[in-house]
Amino acid sequence: MNRIHSTQKNQFLKKLDKIKGVFVKELKADGAAESAGIKSGDVIVSVNNVEVSTSAGLQEQVSKY
Repeated sequence: MNRIHSTQKNQFLKKLDKIKGVFVKELKADGAAESAGIKSGDVIVSVNNVEVSTSAGLQEQVSKY
């Protein structure tokens, strides 16, 4: 997954009621995230009921599986 540019992120976040989670800008073709059903534009707010709010936090939780 790639990080999102701040202007795109700000435009996206203005549409949310609450700002939390990790925005997915794009995915590696045929990667694990895509196979799991994650799509570009998704916002991941938790992994196995553990809230995530940063890319590092997301990677930490995903690495446990």
